[in-house]
Amino acid sequence: AVSNKCGKARLFISRLIMRAQSFSEDNIRECLGVVEVETITLDEFFESAVGVEKVDFLKMDVQGAEGLVIEGAEKVFKGNNLKVLMEFCPYGLRNVGTDPLKLLQRLQDYGFKIKLVGNSSTGCTEIQEIIAICESETGGKGQVNLFLEK
Repeated sequence: AVSNKCGKARLFISRLIMRAQSFSEDNIRECLGVVEVETITLDEFFESAVGVEKVDFLKMDVQGAEGLVIEGAEKVFKGNNLKVLMEFCPYGLRNVGTDPLKLLQRLQDYGFKIKLVGNSSTGCTEIQEIIAICESETGGKGQVNLFLEK
């Protein structure tokens, strides 16, 4: 599992949706159980595991662990002209220990322009607006897809 450090973590398994596992039990429906998994950072994965220096595109849908993935990918995010497609769910992020506003600010600090995917608005969207959109849907548990580009 990709995270912010190399080691081990508990991964909660959903009974209903096999692709929706999470580091937080609150982010899944009907917990089937929990397993301990090995974790690795994206920096370590690309540097050591696969020996790749250049990364062009990254897709993230990791059930609230997006903040952890980004925290463990400083070299990847700073050192590449990267494009990112990611799910953004403030509720899920908070359950895994990430402040959604600080995460979006960090992405902007890396030089990314943040755009909503599938939204009728064009161009970049203010980060507070993105969070408000998510929190206005599904009882505060809404999510959007973001496209990040430098």
